[in-house]
Amino acid sequence: MITADAQKTIVALNSMVFGRINYTEKPSADLIAKLTQALVQAHSSDASGFTAYINAIKSATGTKYAFRVLDGGAWKPALSCTADSCVLQYPEFTAIYPTGSAMEKTKDEFGNTINSYSTPGLWQFLSRAGKHEVDNIRNEPYYGYAPKMDYEGIGNGFHNPAVRFWGPPKELKSALGIPTAHNTLWAVKRGGVSRGCLRFPLGHLWEFRQIFPVENEKMTKVMFFGNRSQDFDVYDIDGDGRPEVMGVQYMISYGLQGTSGLATREGTGMEINEGKKYEFYQDLYGARSVFGFDGGSQFSFENPTISYPSYLDLRKKSVAVRVKMQGRYKLYEQKYEREKVQFYALAGDMSPENKQLVRLMGRVRGCAPSADKAACGESAFEQESKGLLR
Repeated sequence: MITADAQKTIVALNSMVFGRINYTEKPSADLIAKLTQALVQAHSSDASGFTAYINAIKSATGTKYAFRVLDGGAWKPALSCTADSCVLQYPEFTAIYPTGSAMEKTKDEFGNTINSYSTPGLWQFLSRAGKHEVDNIRNEPYYGYAPKMDYEGIGNGFHNPAVRFWGPPKELKSALGIPTAHNTLWAVKRGGVSRGCLRFPLGHLWEFRQIFPVENEKMTKVMFFGNRSQDFDVYDIDGDGRPEVMGVQYMISYGLQGTSGLATREGTGMEINEGKKYEFYQDLYGARSVFGFDGGSQFSFENPTISYPSYLDLRKKSVAVRVKMQGRYKLYEQKYEREKVQFYALAGDMSPENKQLVRLMGRVRGCAPSADKAACGESAFEQESKGLLR
């Protein structure tokens, strides 16, 4: 029986509504029983098979979809079921950020040299008592005085680009829409650039943080899952029943001025790669047997492999469950949203209190008028801001 195998159980659970379950806990006996019943009755011709399937989904998702949405002026459950069908319908926000990964390289199954991710598997954000909370505002200027959010004890986490270009040429400023008076550019590079962390554009980092809970205690319970370097994010982003490989329209690449010290924080040879998307993807994804191109604008991937999140991978730098998807999957290229950053001046240096003030900017929270202010985080934000803002 499938449910006697932990890895097959994870696949079965997540396949019930592909991409929308992402079950990471160890399955309870009750959930295993409901999943077993759904699998046994999968080909039943009566309503019992469908009922067993829905019961398993509800048990796996818990309260995840236990909310109401506004439809045609009336409130209805996000997961709405009749005797023989169910519809999951709700507004969904999906962000795809260009991300810098480790300088270290690895190989894929076709022998391509590809970029490496240092921390595959399941992680939780770290708060170190007596040192810093999840929002760690570092002293080093190249971290941009923005939150560095670690999930691995040795210091790997999410942070800003941390690579600077001084005095970018006029052509580059024009191409990127940079005002002529500005002479310092911080930019993220997709692919190998870090010692192990994952790097975001600065504005995206702030947005990323603001999605998460306000309270530090809740932040430490947030799960981050990293794919194996060889695997892809395959997701039905449009909800149309046709999963695609996730990507983003961001082709910037560059080198570093050195391999150690502050030289790794200074960029050189920036290329926007406009008109060189095919070559850029060959370097990013692998040149042989990974993707196809129709000669126009569509890229597609043949039988991509995906990583499934699970409790088997908690803090292990590994992925226990991988599945090779069968067929051809188009590349979905998210439009690159130029990040927006609010600049402000602090009175004094980066004292502990000023660091808390900067940290507060990632915790800004305003909720709907009828929302529970404690549950949504607004109360926690207001309490902290009153102690810091004069």
